[in-house]
Amino acid sequence: MKRAKENVHPVERRISAALGGALLLKSLTRRSLTQATLATALLYRGLTGHSFLYQLLDISSAPGGRQREAGAPEIKRAITIEKPAYELYHLWRDPQNLSRILGDFAEVSQGGDNRMHWRVQSPFMRTLEWDTEIVEERPGEIIRWQ
Repeated sequence: MKRAKENVHPVERRISAALGGALLLKSLTRRSLTQATLATALLYRGLTGHSFLYQLLDISSAPGGRQREAGAPEIKRAITIEKPAYELYHLWRDPQNLSRILGDFAEVSQGGDNRMHWRVQSPFMRTLEWDTEIVEERPGEIIRWQ
């Protein structure tokens, strides 16, 4: 069987594996097929270093991988969400909404004007924490973290 090309940065892999493991444990206690499916996808991404979404977008965050230039998007597929862009922007901009979406296994809090602090309980009772910063935003149009 041909091995999928790595296109995920090692830090993203660790985060994906931790989130996937935590979500899998949660899905087993709640018997949620949706959560188990998402957990499996995250674990696959973390263990193999391959993201199907990155593959579709033809990007890579892996060392030496292809980076998409800012301002040069290439859309191969699109998903339509029946909500106004402005409403979705505000949904993703608010850390309380992110905590609600991610459920009990992750907490997201405001860490400053453009910063968010993430706290995730890994499957091995280890807490992972990191900060993100909004590096680009245009209300109702785009929000980008790093």
